[in-house]
Amino acid sequence: MIHPEGPDGLVQAFCALRGISAADLTEQQQAWLLNELRKGHHAFAKAALGHVDALELL
Repeated sequence: MIHPEGPDGLVQAFCALRGISAADLTEQQQAWLLNELRKGHHAFAKAALGHVDALELL
């Protein structure tokens, strides 16, 4: 997960899309959010690559 403004930019962008005030998040909440976004991205990438692999078998 890369954002031009780094991890803070990613949190800001996510919060903006979800209608959450990033300024109201504690450091701990921001760290948790970044970790959950990382886990979600990993799960998405793994599923997408598995799908591509399945297509190549056809």
